[in-house]
Amino acid sequence: MKKSGTKDKKQEAVYPIVVFYGSHTGGCGYCKVLDEKTNTFIKENETSVSVGCHIYHLPTNLYEEMMFRNMRRSGEYFYQPQNPKTCCPQYAIRLNALEFKPNKKQRKVLRKMQNFLEFDNIHGKKEETQQLNNIGNNELDKKKRKIVENNVNDQNNSRSNELTENFQNLMKDNLNLLNENFNNKLNVQLLDKQVDWKDLIEKSKIQKAVKKVKKLENDKVLYSCNISFLIYGLLSKLKIKDINKKEIGEIILNILNENKFEEKNDIVKIDLEDNGYINFIVKEDLLSPRPQGDTHHQKSKVNDHSQSSNIKQQPKHKLETILLDSTFREEEYLLFEKYQRIVHLENDSTRKGYTRFLCDSSLLNMDTSSLDSDNKPLNGYGTFHLQYRLDGKLIAVSVLDILPTGVSSVYFFYDTDYNDLSLGVYSVCHETEMTAKVCRDGFPNFKYMYLGFYIHSCKKMRYKGEYSPSEILCQETYTWVPLDEKLTSRLEKEKYFQFNESLPSIRNDPIPENDGLLFFFNRQAIPYSIISSVLPIKQETKDNIELFKKIFGKKLALESNLLYFLREEDLDE
Repeated sequence: MKKSGTKDKKQEAVYPIVVFYGSHTGGCGYCKVLDEKTNTFIKENETSVSVGCHIYHLPTNLYEEMMFRNMRRSGEYFYQPQNPKTCCPQYAIRLNALEFKPNKKQRKVLRKMQNFLEFDNIHGKKEETQQLNNIGNNELDKKKRKIVENNVNDQNNSRSNELTENFQNLMKDNLNLLNENFNNKLNVQLLDKQVDWKDLIEKSKIQKAVKKVKKLENDKVLYSCNISFLIYGLLSKLKIKDINKKEIGEIILNILNENKFEEKNDIVKIDLEDNGYINFIVKEDLLSPRPQGDTHHQKSKVNDHSQSSNIKQQPKHKLETILLDSTFREEEYLLFEKYQRIVHLENDSTRKGYTRFLCDSSLLNMDTSSLDSDNKPLNGYGTFHLQYRLDGKLIAVSVLDILPTGVSSVYFFYDTDYNDLSLGVYSVCHETEMTAKVCRDGFPNFKYMYLGFYIHSCKKMRYKGEYSPSEILCQETYTWVPLDEKLTSRLEKEKYFQFNESLPSIRNDPIPENDGLLFFFNRQAIPYSIISSVLPIKQETKDNIELFKKIFGKKLALESNLLYFLREEDLDE
């Protein structure tokens, strides 16, 4: 990983200013529904409850203490969900990087990335890729469809390209029919506003396959089309799950039959498998003539390749990560805008909003609890953008906060052209390993990946619990507890409860003392004892001050030099 340095700030006393707003009720981003008229997601009204504030110039260790009280940041805005009241309770979650064990799904993603980088092959295993040049029609694969590589047989290539071109042209000529059939099947409208049918069609291919179920006659060759998988993957991204791959294939097959694709392309038969593959069976004598040559010579070439397959080949692709500071970059913004538009159906992204959300940060390159101000992990503390570049091209960005005890994931966005690489899963695995390496290299406390909030009531946010072993924060005791099957089973029945029952609840404990409470008024830091004796503070403001102490806790509110911003409107006339 390349690094881009950041300038260290001198270790000194810091007085972060807190502009406290109190409790807020608004729309919930996790309960949002799709408005078919505008093709945008609409937040449910007045169901999300949180307490929020803006904070400026905040040392990272203090932010960590806030996270341990179930607070998170968005730009320079900090908030704590009021889980007993809000519609979708949100619990801080963290993963021990040293103990992380990828599950089957995560291991598959890592293998897929390795195969892609080494062999330019996404779906097959390494061993399968190396053997494709030697494969015959009678070889079986019990798990996956094997596709013959382009350099295996020129006449098959020619036929494959011909079938693919004719298929794509036919489907493009029937775009309206394709969209109408899916609208009727799914009982939705405006699907063409969400799905770029032309792009999907251009990504589809008809390639020669190694048949694994049925044995074909010697003079028959099987070709397979993957379009059902492409459409199914995109519909899944759009949360449309009322159709399976075979049903998608049936829609495509009907269009092919209506347009006599089989007859016009000299195809013996077109059939559909239960898994969604559309198969085209072609007679071998209809293929382009084979190149003439000595049979023995052709066999020798195969043997030569087999013998050389053990030689280490240069990777087909190069993936690198670069850690940069969190300033605005046009290249990153354009990727973000594309991601928001395609994945979240949001068409209102602006450079100003992006900067406020993912570039602006209150976090200082500072840990005021450390005696060693120069010894810091990675590029130092604060907010950074981890770029993922494939062969030099920016394909993903992970916005990270580097903290004293680990890495906090803020947001991740990627190029949707690389959906097949599962970049979201890959990035978590990569960044967890990055954290573990730093921990092993001399920072023993730097061992956690903080993954934001775990939201069990929102199914699309449950994926964070798949990274094991994870802990979530009990908001009643502010302690970490294992996220295990017992806990998730209870969350199925109860939206909010005390996770750690071995300790008393402290969430609602009042903090009567005010020694150490500081205010920022008229550009000065003033102790509470002076402010309260000379200024007529409104009762509403006094209530907010008590809420501030309760939310932040004694250590943060009274012992960490936080300055409560007092405004003129907070005073009685």
